[in-house]
Amino acid sequence: YYEAVTPSDANSLELSVASAALSAGGAGVFVSNAGDLNLGAVSTSAQLVGTDGQAAASNRSASGVSTAILSLSVEGALTTDTGTTAVIDASGNVRIETTESAEGTATDADITLSAPLESDGAVSILSSDNLNLGANGYISITSGSGTVDIDSAGAVIMDAGSLIDTATNANDNAVLVTAGGSIALGSIDAGTGAVAIVGSTITNAGVSGENVTASTLFLEAEAVAGGIGTSTTAMKLAVGTLAARAGTGGMYFQ
Repeated sequence: YYEAVTPSDANSLELSVASAALSAGGAGVFVSNAGDLNLGAVSTSAQLVGTDGQAAASNRSASGVSTAILSLSVEGALTTDTGTTAVIDASGNVRIETTESAEGTATDADITLSAPLESDGAVSILSSDNLNLGANGYISITSGSGTVDIDSAGAVIMDAGSLIDTATNANDNAVLVTAGGSIALGSIDAGTGAVAIVGSTITNAGVSGENVTASTLFLEAEAVAGGIGTSTTAMKLAVGTLAARAGTGGMYFQ
């Protein structure tokens, strides 16, 4: 557990830990981690020796990330605890990325969010492998004019219950999702904002409502055989203007 005003982004705190909870004030959190990292509940216990020479337990505990600005780089995979309480709660901008010095497996630099990420600023998530959003994997712009930018070298895999939301409490801000691989789309609500989604192929993850709510939407399935939706599970849209391109897989909307 680390609680302090952290260094600037030019001099990030360098860690090599398996689990972390991070809390800071207005200066923000700037951290790089060597190895896989889980964000979630962390507790520590030590013996505090008093002036009488007697030892007593001294405990500290925290969960997730609470800060103004977050810049987090992980050389490896990034995961979170599972829950409905925000595992990342930022009053400013958020940048999360995974890196790998050399290609190992197709998933060893994944980002997996299993609890909400909430920000009053812009959010950028960059995965060197895949991005996985679990059933509680909400990404929300809670106020202001921040946008959501997702860039995954591999696939973007959203649970049917996952949501990217820039409309509920914000200003209907833009959402950009780009993947080098396929995209299984949960729900994106940009209100009257714009959304762009680009991947090798784009499918409906099985949502009960809409895949995308927006004023304008651009969809592109870049693979030669790439498609948007399928004949059995079409993409569910609530948009004003649509532009789309696909390969031989075709396009299916409802």
